[in-house]
Amino acid sequence: MSELEGFPTPVAQPPGDARKTDTEGRSASLSGSFRRQFDDRFSRQVERACRPSRAARGAPLQHVYSRSSTASQSLLRQRHILTEAGLLVRAEDVTGGFRPAAGVKLYEDPATTSKIPALQRPAFGKVAAAAHPGDTLTVSELFRLCRDLSDIDAVRSWCQARGVALRVLSGPLSNFADLAANDATTDLIVNVLIAVGQFQRDLQNELTGEGIAAAEAEGRYRGRPPALSGTPAEEARTAYLEQGASIAALARAHGVSRVAVRTALTDLLPGALVPPPARTIEEPDDDR
Repeated sequence: MSELEGFPTPVAQPPGDARKTDTEGRSASLSGSFRRQFDDRFSRQVERACRPSRAARGAPLQHVYSRSSTASQSLLRQRHILTEAGLLVRAEDVTGGFRPAAGVKLYEDPATTSKIPALQRPAFGKVAAAAHPGDTLTVSELFRLCRDLSDIDAVRSWCQARGVALRVLSGPLSNFADLAANDATTDLIVNVLIAVGQFQRDLQNELTGEGIAAAEAEGRYRGRPPALSGTPAEEARTAYLEQGASIAALARAHGVSRVAVRTALTDLLPGALVPPPARTIEEPDDDR
Protein backbone atom coordinates (compact mmCIF):
# COMPACT_ATOMS: atom_id res chain seq x y z
CA MET A 1 0.00 0.00 0.00
CA SER A 2 1.35 3.40 -0.98
CA GLU A 3 2.22 5.93 1.69
CA LEU A 4 -0.17 8.44 0.05
CA GLU A 5 -3.15 6.09 -0.02
CA GLY A 6 -6.21 7.62 1.62
CA PHE A 7 -5.07 11.18 1.04
CA PRO A 8 -6.28 13.46 -1.78
CA THR A 9 -4.04 13.56 -4.73
CA PRO A 10 -2.16 16.85 -4.68
CA VAL A 11 -2.99 19.24 -7.48
CA ALA A 12 -0.17 20.48 -9.56
CA GLN A 13 0.59 24.07 -8.59
CA PRO A 14 1.57 26.64 -11.18
CA PRO A 15 4.97 28.18 -10.99
CA GLY A 16 5.59 30.83 -8.37
CA ASP A 17 5.53 33.74 -10.80
CA ALA A 18 2.16 32.67 -12.26
CA ARG A 19 0.61 32.33 -8.79
CA LYS A 20 1.91 35.75 -7.86
CA THR A 21 0.52 37.37 -11.01
CA ASP A 22 -2.92 35.76 -10.55
CA THR A 23 -3.11 36.84 -6.90
CA GLU A 24 -2.10 40.37 -7.72
CA GLY A 25 -4.79 40.56 -10.45
CA ARG A 26 -7.53 39.39 -8.11
CA SER A 27 -6.34 41.79 -5.43
CA ALA A 28 -6.31 44.69 -7.86
CA SER A 29 -9.81 43.82 -9.06
CA LEU A 30 -11.18 43.57 -5.52
CA SER A 31 -9.34 46.73 -4.52
CA GLY A 32 -10.79 48.71 -7.48
CA SER A 33 -14.34 47.48 -6.77
CA PHE A 34 -14.02 48.26 -3.09
CA ARG A 35 -12.58 51.68 -3.85
CA ARG A 36 -15.48 52.51 -6.17
CA GLN A 37 -18.03 51.41 -3.59
CA PHE A 38 -16.25 53.40 -0.90
CA ASP A 39 -16.07 56.52 -3.10
CA ASP A 40 -19.78 56.28 -3.95
CA ARG A 41 -20.76 55.79 -0.34
CA PHE A 42 -18.49 58.61 0.80
CA SER A 43 -19.90 60.97 -1.85
CA ARG A 44 -23.47 60.22 -0.77
CA GLN A 45 -22.58 60.81 2.86
CA VAL A 46 -20.92 64.14 2.05
CA GLU A 47 -23.89 65.24 -0.05
CA ARG A 48 -26.31 64.24 2.70
CA ALA A 49 -24.26 66.07 5.30
CA CYS A 50 -24.08 69.25 3.23
CA ARG A 51 -27.80 69.24 2.47
CA PRO A 52 -29.67 71.25 5.13
CA SER A 53 -32.27 69.23 6.94
CA ARG A 54 -35.84 70.37 7.53
CA ALA A 55 -35.00 70.87 11.18
CA ALA A 56 -32.09 73.11 10.22
CA ARG A 57 -34.21 75.08 7.75
CA GLY A 58 -37.02 75.46 10.22
CA ALA A 59 -40.64 75.91 9.16
CA PRO A 60 -41.57 75.93 5.46
CA LEU A 61 -40.96 79.28 3.76
CA GLN A 62 -43.22 81.46 1.67
CA HIS A 63 -41.49 82.61 -1.52
CA VAL A 64 -43.32 85.66 -2.90
CA TYR A 65 -42.74 86.65 -6.52
CA SER A 66 -43.63 90.03 -8.10
CA ARG A 67 -43.07 91.41 -11.59
CA SER A 68 -43.73 94.59 -13.58
CA SER A 69 -43.55 94.80 -17.37
CA THR A 70 -41.97 98.26 -17.73
CA ALA A 71 -39.92 100.66 -15.63
CA SER A 72 -42.87 103.06 -15.41
CA GLN A 73 -45.13 100.44 -13.82
CA SER A 74 -45.25 100.27 -10.04
CA LEU A 75 -45.24 97.20 -7.81
CA LEU A 76 -47.42 99.04 -5.27
CA ARG A 77 -50.67 97.28 -6.24
CA GLN A 78 -49.09 93.86 -5.88
CA ARG A 79 -47.59 94.86 -2.55
CA HIS A 80 -51.00 95.92 -1.24
CA ILE A 81 -52.45 92.51 -2.18
CA LEU A 82 -49.54 90.76 -0.48
CA THR A 83 -49.93 92.97 2.60
CA GLU A 84 -53.61 92.07 2.91
CA ALA A 85 -52.58 88.40 2.81
CA GLY A 86 -50.13 88.97 5.67
CA LEU A 87 -47.02 88.29 3.57
CA LEU A 88 -45.71 91.86 3.63
CA VAL A 89 -45.56 94.37 6.47
CA ARG A 90 -45.57 98.14 6.15
CA ALA A 91 -42.25 99.64 7.20
CA GLU A 92 -41.27 103.28 6.79
CA ASP A 93 -37.59 102.59 7.40
CA VAL A 94 -37.07 100.48 4.26
CA THR A 95 -37.09 101.37 0.58
CA GLY A 96 -40.56 100.94 -0.91
CA GLY A 97 -42.33 101.09 2.46
CA PHE A 98 -42.82 97.30 2.77
CA ARG A 99 -40.78 94.41 4.11
CA PRO A 100 -41.41 90.65 4.10
CA ALA A 101 -43.13 89.17 7.11
CA ALA A 102 -41.52 86.45 9.21
CA GLY A 103 -40.93 83.30 7.19
CA VAL A 104 -41.38 85.13 3.86
CA LYS A 105 -38.81 85.83 1.16
CA LEU A 106 -39.59 88.44 -1.49
CA TYR A 107 -38.31 88.29 -5.07
CA GLU A 108 -39.04 91.04 -7.62
CA ASP A 109 -38.49 91.31 -11.37
CA PRO A 110 -38.99 95.00 -12.25
CA ALA A 111 -39.22 96.04 -15.91
CA THR A 112 -39.37 92.42 -17.11
CA THR A 113 -41.61 91.52 -20.01
CA SER A 114 -43.90 88.53 -19.74
CA LYS A 115 -42.54 87.30 -23.08
CA ILE A 116 -39.57 85.95 -21.11
CA PRO A 117 -40.58 82.53 -19.71
CA ALA A 118 -40.90 82.52 -15.94
CA LEU A 119 -38.18 79.92 -15.43
CA GLN A 120 -35.67 82.12 -17.29
CA ARG A 121 -36.19 85.35 -15.29
CA PRO A 122 -33.47 86.52 -12.87
CA ALA A 123 -35.64 86.69 -9.75
CA PHE A 124 -37.17 83.28 -10.43
CA GLY A 125 -33.66 81.87 -10.62
CA LYS A 126 -33.19 83.04 -7.03
CA VAL A 127 -36.47 81.34 -6.09
CA ALA A 128 -35.22 78.09 -7.63
CA ALA A 129 -32.00 78.30 -5.61
CA ALA A 130 -33.77 78.94 -2.29
CA ALA A 131 -36.92 76.78 -2.50
CA HIS A 132 -37.10 73.40 -0.76
CA PRO A 133 -39.78 70.70 -0.53
CA GLY A 134 -42.69 71.89 1.57
CA ASP A 135 -42.24 75.58 0.71
CA THR A 136 -44.86 77.67 -1.11
CA LEU A 137 -44.47 79.95 -4.13
CA THR A 138 -47.02 82.79 -3.94
CA VAL A 139 -47.95 85.47 -6.49
CA SER A 140 -50.52 88.24 -6.20
CA GLU A 141 -51.90 87.58 -9.71
CA LEU A 142 -51.21 84.70 -12.04
CA PHE A 143 -50.30 86.85 -15.05
CA ARG A 144 -47.45 88.35 -13.00
CA LEU A 145 -45.87 84.92 -13.07
CA CYS A 146 -46.89 83.58 -16.49
CA ARG A 147 -49.11 84.52 -19.41
CA ASP A 148 -49.85 81.45 -21.51
CA LEU A 149 -50.68 77.79 -21.02
CA SER A 150 -47.21 76.49 -21.86
CA ASP A 151 -45.60 78.78 -19.28
CA ILE A 152 -47.96 77.81 -16.46
CA ASP A 153 -47.43 74.14 -17.34
CA ALA A 154 -43.66 74.64 -17.06
CA VAL A 155 -44.02 76.37 -13.68
CA ARG A 156 -46.38 73.68 -12.36
CA SER A 157 -43.99 70.94 -13.50
CA TRP A 158 -41.13 72.73 -11.76
CA CYS A 159 -43.15 73.01 -8.54
CA GLN A 160 -44.15 69.34 -8.67
CA ALA A 161 -40.54 68.25 -9.19
CA ARG A 162 -39.36 70.38 -6.25
CA GLY A 163 -42.27 69.60 -3.95
CA VAL A 164 -43.23 73.30 -3.82
CA ALA A 165 -46.84 74.45 -3.60
CA LEU A 166 -48.12 77.18 -5.94
CA ARG A 167 -50.65 79.75 -4.73
CA VAL A 168 -52.37 82.75 -6.37
CA LEU A 169 -53.97 85.40 -4.15
CA SER A 170 -56.47 86.98 -6.57
CA GLY A 171 -58.47 85.97 -9.60
CA PRO A 172 -60.47 82.84 -10.42
CA LEU A 173 -57.64 80.54 -9.28
CA SER A 174 -57.31 82.07 -5.81
CA ASN A 175 -59.51 79.37 -4.25
CA PHE A 176 -56.92 76.69 -4.91
CA ALA A 177 -54.62 75.91 -1.98
CA ASP A 178 -52.05 74.45 -4.41
CA LEU A 179 -52.20 75.05 -8.15
CA ALA A 180 -49.33 72.62 -8.61
CA ALA A 181 -51.28 69.70 -7.13
CA ASN A 182 -50.89 66.66 -9.34
CA ASP A 183 -54.52 65.59 -9.64
CA ALA A 184 -56.95 65.43 -12.55
CA THR A 185 -59.37 68.07 -11.22
CA THR A 186 -56.68 70.72 -10.73
CA ASP A 187 -55.16 69.96 -14.14
CA LEU A 188 -58.54 70.32 -15.86
CA ILE A 189 -59.60 73.57 -14.17
CA VAL A 190 -56.21 75.25 -14.56
CA ASN A 191 -55.94 74.31 -18.23
CA VAL A 192 -59.47 75.51 -18.99
CA LEU A 193 -59.12 78.85 -17.20
CA ILE A 194 -55.70 79.60 -18.67
CA ALA A 195 -56.90 78.67 -22.16
CA VAL A 196 -59.96 80.94 -21.81
CA GLY A 197 -57.80 83.83 -20.59
CA GLN A 198 -55.37 83.38 -23.46
CA PHE A 199 -58.29 83.29 -25.92
CA GLN A 200 -59.61 86.58 -24.52
CA ARG A 201 -56.22 88.27 -24.92
CA ASP A 202 -55.81 86.98 -28.46
CA LEU A 203 -59.33 88.10 -29.36
CA GLN A 204 -58.74 91.55 -27.86
CA ASN A 205 -55.50 91.95 -29.83
CA GLU A 206 -57.24 90.85 -33.01
CA LEU A 207 -60.12 93.31 -32.55
CA THR A 208 -57.69 96.13 -31.72
CA GLY A 209 -55.74 95.46 -34.90
CA GLU A 210 -58.89 95.46 -37.00
CA GLY A 211 -60.03 98.76 -35.45
CA ILE A 212 -56.67 100.41 -36.14
CA ALA A 213 -56.70 99.21 -39.74
CA ALA A 214 -60.24 100.56 -40.28
CA ALA A 215 -59.34 103.94 -38.73
CA GLU A 216 -56.22 104.24 -40.86
CA ALA A 217 -58.24 103.45 -44.00
CA GLU A 218 -60.59 106.35 -43.18
CA GLY A 219 -57.77 108.71 -42.22
CA ARG A 220 -58.86 108.93 -38.58
CA TYR A 221 -55.97 107.12 -36.89
CA ARG A 222 -53.47 109.96 -36.58
CA GLY A 223 -52.88 110.17 -32.85
CA ARG A 224 -53.91 113.04 -30.60
CA PRO A 225 -55.29 116.14 -32.40
CA PRO A 226 -53.12 119.28 -32.24
CA ALA A 227 -53.75 121.67 -29.36
CA LEU A 228 -53.52 124.70 -31.65
CA SER A 229 -55.48 124.39 -34.88
CA GLY A 230 -58.01 126.24 -37.04
CA THR A 231 -58.44 129.97 -36.53
CA PRO A 232 -56.15 130.21 -33.47
CA ALA A 233 -53.38 128.54 -35.43
CA GLU A 234 -53.80 131.00 -38.32
CA GLU A 235 -53.72 133.92 -35.87
CA ALA A 236 -50.54 132.58 -34.33
CA ARG A 237 -48.91 132.19 -37.73
CA THR A 238 -49.89 135.77 -38.71
CA ALA A 239 -48.55 137.20 -35.46
CA TYR A 240 -45.30 135.28 -35.89
CA LEU A 241 -44.78 136.43 -39.50
CA GLU A 242 -46.03 140.03 -39.38
CA GLN A 243 -45.47 141.07 -35.77
CA GLY A 244 -42.46 138.92 -34.92
CA ALA A 245 -44.15 137.46 -31.85
CA SER A 246 -42.05 134.94 -29.94
CA ILE A 247 -43.08 131.37 -29.38
CA ALA A 248 -43.32 131.93 -25.62
CA ALA A 249 -45.61 134.96 -26.10
CA LEU A 250 -47.85 133.02 -28.49
CA ALA A 251 -48.03 130.11 -26.04
CA ARG A 252 -49.14 132.45 -23.24
CA ALA A 253 -51.64 134.23 -25.48
CA HIS A 254 -53.35 131.04 -26.61
CA GLY A 255 -52.97 129.08 -23.37
CA VAL A 256 -51.03 126.19 -24.92
CA SER A 257 -47.54 124.79 -24.57
CA ARG A 258 -44.57 125.93 -26.61
CA VAL A 259 -44.50 122.54 -28.31
CA ALA A 260 -48.05 123.15 -29.57
CA VAL A 261 -47.01 126.53 -31.00
CA ARG A 262 -43.97 125.03 -32.69
CA THR A 263 -46.20 122.36 -34.23
CA ALA A 264 -48.45 125.08 -35.69
CA LEU A 265 -45.41 126.99 -37.01
CA THR A 266 -43.47 123.99 -38.27
CA ASP A 267 -42.97 125.27 -41.82
CA LEU A 268 -42.21 128.85 -40.67
CA LEU A 269 -39.43 128.13 -38.20
CA PRO A 270 -35.75 128.61 -39.15
CA GLY A 271 -34.32 125.54 -40.81
CA ALA A 272 -37.70 124.28 -41.98
CA LEU A 273 -37.68 122.49 -45.28
CA VAL A 274 -39.35 124.64 -47.90
CA PRO A 275 -40.71 122.67 -50.84
CA PRO A 276 -39.40 123.81 -54.22
CA PRO A 277 -41.81 125.85 -56.35
CA ALA A 278 -43.86 123.92 -58.82
CA ARG A 279 -42.64 124.12 -62.36
CA THR A 280 -45.02 125.08 -65.14
CA ILE A 281 -44.75 123.08 -68.33
CA GLU A 282 -45.68 125.23 -71.31
CA GLU A 283 -47.88 123.81 -73.98
CA PRO A 284 -46.11 123.35 -77.30
CA ASP A 285 -47.02 125.84 -80.02
CA ASP A 286 -48.95 124.16 -82.80
CA ASP A 287 -47.82 126.80 -85.32
CA ARG A 288 -44.21 125.69 -84.99
